[in-house]
Amino acid sequence: MQWLYSAFLISLFAIILGTLTQKRKTVYDKTEMHFKNTYSRFAIFLYSFPLIFVSAFREGFIDTYDYRHMYEAIGTNLQNVFSNIVPDVEKGYLFFTYLLNLISKDSQILLIVTSIVITVCFVKFMRMEAYDVSFSLLIYLCQFWMSTMNGIRQILVAGLTCLLWGKWSSEPYSREKNISFIILLLVLSTFHKSILICIPVFMLARGNLFNKGILVCVLGALTMLVVPSVYNFVFGVLLGTTEYSDYIAESASMGGMRFIISCVPFLLICIYYWKIYNKGETKNHRFIWMMNISIFNFCCSMLALKMVYFARIGLYLDVFNFILIPYLIEQCFNKRSASFIKLFAIITYIMYFYFQMQAYGGYVYGFKLVL
Repeated sequence: MQWLYSAFLISLFAIILGTLTQKRKTVYDKTEMHFKNTYSRFAIFLYSFPLIFVSAFREGFIDTYDYRHMYEAIGTNLQNVFSNIVPDVEKGYLFFTYLLNLISKDSQILLIVTSIVITVCFVKFMRMEAYDVSFSLLIYLCQFWMSTMNGIRQILVAGLTCLLWGKWSSEPYSREKNISFIILLLVLSTFHKSILICIPVFMLARGNLFNKGILVCVLGALTMLVVPSVYNFVFGVLLGTTEYSDYIAESASMGGMRFIISCVPFLLICIYYWKIYNKGETKNHRFIWMMNISIFNFCCSMLALKMVYFARIGLYLDVFNFILIPYLIEQCFNKRSASFIKLFAIITYIMYFYFQMQAYGGYVYGFKLVL
């Protein structure tokens, strides 16, 4: 457990250091002039290294042992990738483990490689996109880092996807760019097929804030939340014949604290819509795009109150909230109020990390490194 707290404290110190050394610069894009804080590479390294180190050399954490067994089962025999020796796992991921086995049969290399890729992808995305890098990194540390050590396949795909979205959304719209982006997501689906949900979500989210497609998602989620028969019918049709059919009757759901945290960006978006967007004062279309993605993520959080699997869709979309929250606070409130809200948020997120550690129970108390 001390390794987890030590990594947290070192990364927290790096955030403070980065905040003290960051510089404000003017950025011009096609629609507007705005300000952005530049973050030192040293602070980013100091922030990322302990998170990577602890994740990479962990002995186990929740489903880590399953991934180790999976890795050892594939081995250096290519036929194992295409046989049923590891059932219900996408072949792209199994081929990836086969390639790593050619380097080393020790499953630790899987944790080392995935920990580096996951952390680098998410941190790089926030450094490139965040309005307030320090605040975004803090939210990631407190809310998301522990999750990156669970569900390796899905988190790995999520990290790569956010970088792909950053590249795709920053370039001029074209049919060729859309096709290339979709093809890359299809390739990632060979690691975890659930990423396919992001294709319609990313397309649907483009356009006006609370556009018709997004409103339909919100109303649909509310209807399924309050009318069980609609929920059972829809997901009976969608999942009834798939490997996820057992989730329909499962009683496990998202915890109350996690749901409250997921409500924060949605409430800020609503305030932004009424105070700023309705007055035609916004011009940053990429942030509007992120807001629509965040709204869809909130719909998944509502449905996760009934079926916990919906919370896993948030693994692809939560990073947009980490970027949006600091931006929305700055846009919606005056300087004094924004400073107070940020201070309150920082304290709340640190408390959330502590309670999250307690909730993991034995997984945290028994946490060890292989060193």
